[in-house]
Amino acid sequence: MGRLLSLVGILLLGLLIPSSAGEAGFPVISPFSFFCHYADIDRTPLETGDLQLSLQVEGNPSHYEPGQLYQILVTSSLQFDTLVVLALYDPQSPNVPLQSFAPIASAAVSANQPFNLQTFLCTVATSYTGQPQNLLRFTWHAPPAGTGCLDFLATSALRGHVQLKDTLVLQICEREAESGAELIRPVLSSVEGHGVILRDNFDTGTELNQDVWQETVGGEVGKLCGSILAGNSVAFCGFGERCITSRPVNATSATTVQFALGAGSCQHPDMATVILLYAVGNCTDWHPIESIQLQRSTMVHVMNLPDEARRDDLCLRWQQDAVRKGCWALDNVVVTNNARRPDYLADDFDSIDISNWLFFPGAEIKRSCDSLGASAVFSGEKGTPSYITTQDLTLTVDSSNDAVFAHNFMRGLTNMWKVTGGLLQDERLRMNGSNQRKVCLRPLDTRQAHSIRFNFLMESDMSADAAEVHLEMRVGGKVAPYTQRILSAEGVPTQISVRLLASHRSASAVICWEQTSQCVRDENVWSLDDIEVLPRVPVAHERVVQFSLNMQCAEEHSVENRVSLYYSSDKGRSWDELHHRCLPGEGCHGDFWSSQSTYQYTNAKGWTRITLPLPYAALTDSVRFMWRGHTGYKQSWALDNVFIGSCPIGCGVHGLCSKRGCICEPGFSGDSCDISYLSPPTFLMESFNSNDLSAGIASLAGGSRGFQCGVLSSGKPMVFNGPGERQITTSDLCTTASRFLQFNFRLGSNSRQGSCAAPDSAAESVLVLYSCDGELTWKLLEELPYDHYTDASHVSIVLPCEAQGGRCRFRWWQPQHSGSESDVWAVDDIVLSDKLFNSISTNTSDSEQMSEDFLDFQQDSVQPYCGPEKAISFMETQKRSNAPRSLEMKALKIGPSHMVQFELVMGCNGHVDSEVCDSALQLQYSTDMGKTWKAVKPKCLPSMPSCTNYDKGTTFYRSEYLSWKRVTISLPRHTWSAATLFRLQQITHCSGDEWAVRSLYVGPMCPNMCSGNGYCLDAICQLELGN
Repeated sequence: MGRLLSLVGILLLGLLIPSSAGEAGFPVISPFSFFCHYADIDRTPLETGDLQLSLQVEGNPSHYEPGQLYQILVTSSLQFDTLVVLALYDPQSPNVPLQSFAPIASAAVSANQPFNLQTFLCTVATSYTGQPQNLLRFTWHAPPAGTGCLDFLATSALRGHVQLKDTLVLQICEREAESGAELIRPVLSSVEGHGVILRDNFDTGTELNQDVWQETVGGEVGKLCGSILAGNSVAFCGFGERCITSRPVNATSATTVQFALGAGSCQHPDMATVILLYAVGNCTDWHPIESIQLQRSTMVHVMNLPDEARRDDLCLRWQQDAVRKGCWALDNVVVTNNARRPDYLADDFDSIDISNWLFFPGAEIKRSCDSLGASAVFSGEKGTPSYITTQDLTLTVDSSNDAVFAHNFMRGLTNMWKVTGGLLQDERLRMNGSNQRKVCLRPLDTRQAHSIRFNFLMESDMSADAAEVHLEMRVGGKVAPYTQRILSAEGVPTQISVRLLASHRSASAVICWEQTSQCVRDENVWSLDDIEVLPRVPVAHERVVQFSLNMQCAEEHSVENRVSLYYSSDKGRSWDELHHRCLPGEGCHGDFWSSQSTYQYTNAKGWTRITLPLPYAALTDSVRFMWRGHTGYKQSWALDNVFIGSCPIGCGVHGLCSKRGCICEPGFSGDSCDISYLSPPTFLMESFNSNDLSAGIASLAGGSRGFQCGVLSSGKPMVFNGPGERQITTSDLCTTASRFLQFNFRLGSNSRQGSCAAPDSAAESVLVLYSCDGELTWKLLEELPYDHYTDASHVSIVLPCEAQGGRCRFRWWQPQHSGSESDVWAVDDIVLSDKLFNSISTNTSDSEQMSEDFLDFQQDSVQPYCGPEKAISFMETQKRSNAPRSLEMKALKIGPSHMVQFELVMGCNGHVDSEVCDSALQLQYSTDMGKTWKAVKPKCLPSMPSCTNYDKGTTFYRSEYLSWKRVTISLPRHTWSAATLFRLQQITHCSGDEWAVRSLYVGPMCPNMCSGNGYCLDAICQLELGN
């Protein structure tokens, strides 16, 4: 959130505003409004922690009365000597009477402002500077009628240190502001306008719209049968003939008619049918389109219009012959315009464009749920339909560079095809043969495939179900779990898109199109062309869907409430979720994918902006989208600021998509808001030393500092044991020169009774992800398996090239868990750097680095020794024979999963008599900056009664190291500290006694300490020749 006024500026403004005494003698600031800008308002409630600040209105009213005075108590868990509370509201809301405020407000609102800022009117509710205290009382003068809902933002400081900055501490609405707010009631009853040819939801009153309908027999508009979908419907319960007939419309660009039929709460007419008919000309010669068997529950039907019906004088009729019992109702009739499909949709619902939407049953368009303007608000009991459906859009993109397989029959038939009952004609594959008609691709690798797209033409009306064409997948010689029926309007080339299931992805899959009947030549003919097998999403991520969602839109909202985003590329006949995630541990086949399109209460507490890349399956020349609340739960959600179309990487996390391009937050610019005035840092170190996270952490959910999983290195780690989402995400980082991401980690424990409960399934593992496209997509960096980290461990990850970019983020995420205090994990000491942080790796050719790593380092000690390779050697010429010789290393922070490894030789096959002088070398450590030294591991031999874990210790004798040998030691707990020193020391030695060290490494442990088959360098195992 970008502040327009600095803390000092707001304080000065507060001091200049006249004040008086309220009813109880507390200060009250006279109502004064000034113009302010914010890029975004963070409506996340203030999290509990070391600092807790609250505003309590006396009497705890649920709403405020305009113009009244209210006593407000501010309480804080920490003292403050500076406090400013601002009240914000939207001046462009239709409810706000600007003339009620100071002239400066009206003038400011009319000024031309940068389009990347939201405009607000602000009032200073209170301003305090003085002695440190925890409590403050003041009188608040409520604004005039029509203001609506307000956000109170607090900024506090103590001795110049800012504690809170523009933090939401209270939301309150004007009495009747929500429940009595004026609804925007779009009229969804029209012909040949607003992007449709004919549409009616029967909610304009109790009479039929005479511009849409010319006749009805036995029908009544209202709720005679309750709610069929939502609101009114036209119900037929009368005796005798029942029918409803439309006015003539121009249907030359139409392909389908959609409508809902059901009995609702009325008696269901057993075995009854309703016939859909059409007529052209004078609407007297009627022809059937379909006979529909009525169902007890409401069904939405999508019917193809015959070629003869697509005329400029089409009439439609729903008819039921003479009956004497039962009822049925018709609702949400629409004939869409196939010739005027836009390539984007943008709607903020403040002045709703009904050409964007087909229907939105269960929705009210109003200002509610603390929205700054109007939004689509859904509230209803369990089982109530609640959804909103877009118009059809054209969203095709060039897929030539991404396709797994592509073929156009202009190039003829290749050996990839096996065709029965068809031939090439007019540059397409035309299936007109007798008996069997089948087209198959030769076996294809579909492991990276997620959809099939092709052009389909049905040359004549399929006269029977047996003549239907199906798409079939064969994997391993067997038909895959489903076959897809292909539907298309007669005579209209249609682009068909089919999403592949996980079971369809295989190294050898066969794709077939087949007509199921015994065919007669030149009857029920169909054609194929432009076949593409496509990956999940385009590489370029040009087209996105972006929207704001609020899942706590009522005082009694259900935490189980769910909303899903669907798409349909066949005029609404079938719907599929926009994204299906594919994660390790969930039995998914195919590439990793973390996005999903079903949202729960924990995903959108308050208004949450969501941006998703559109998959290839939805990038067709005719696609519509639907947000739908799951009817198994009480409805309580709202939708706002919807954009679908071209938007570079969704404007990242620093901008909003619009038809004009990205609207960037203050401080950011560029086509995708990826250019900032301040360059992102190249280094990150987060040790969670306080409840206030560093600027390097962008978001956190489900975690707090604590010792439930013990100490991972030093201090409190961040422990994730919350009931909902669990994740932590870094801010933008420049990783072009970074090589390592390191952290300490623990997932559960070996104790079943402790507070760090372990998970029991692979789906409860923790994933480390990265995103270099503004969080639009996340890629898997590392899986931390559920059963590998029950002890505190250090994790070091080498960044792949794809994770090295100018603006990247990292996320630790647990996709599933069993609830609060279950499957607990903790993280600490997150470091991103170009070198392996907190480690030593000898590089004998880099004298500067050697001087940094070793204390009192002598360059002449580096030379070839006992072979051609250089080593750090200690010989008679360098040290006096009676003086201790040591190699002391710089201080390191040592914790779980750290190790020491080096190669050692003592004498290089020299002739020192070991019986007279078998000198010893010891590896020692110090945790008090060198005041005291102890062996890293003391001897523990069977002859020592107090020993149980036998170990020869870290004392090395010449007789054992006459040639180069590798030493590998896992550092025990007593060596862990924030600054541990290590040294190799030889206290006494004989004349001619020499030793040398090479390939020395101190730092995070390599996997399994390289299993004895290699050496560790920068936490990466380097295999030796022959291994």
